[in-house]
Amino acid sequence: MSSFEHAEPSLGLLIKESREKQARIAERVFLLKHFFEALKKIDSQGGKSEASRLEKILTYLSDDSCERLAIPENKEDRQGLIDLVVEQIDALAKELEQAESEMATAWQRSGKELKDYKVGSEKPAGVVELEERQIFLIGAQKTLQSLFNELTRWGI
Repeated sequence: MSSFEHAEPSLGLLIKESREKQARIAERVFLLKHFFEALKKIDSQGGKSEASRLEKILTYLSDDSCERLAIPENKEDRQGLIDLVVEQIDALAKELEQAESEMATAWQRSGKELKDYKVGSEKPAGVVELEERQIFLIGAQKTLQSLFNELTRWGI
């Protein structure tokens, strides 16, 4: 056996691992796209604009159909992508804190206490929408964190 034949399986393994990693990142992008669409709907109803920030990430990560990844070849651009994801994780954490604060205010204004709430009873005005917003923010934050972990694990 020549040394080339010995190298072939490891090259094949590297290609397989690379494809698997790319597939995992593509899955994260796909999930992000769904969060983006949901956040866009919330934004159109008068919410904040985290959807526009997520759109920047999607633009960096995929083409229009979200089928192929467009990972930047340039090291500075790749670092820019990671920086953007980290920035968005932080921004979403702040949005989540704000949503939690707004939720506490909504409960306070209603004169009701969250601790006294019983399942099935009516919630104060605006609380349901704030809860939905929190769910999307938490989901988007987790997806971004997973994407960041995948990008750094892949050495991007």
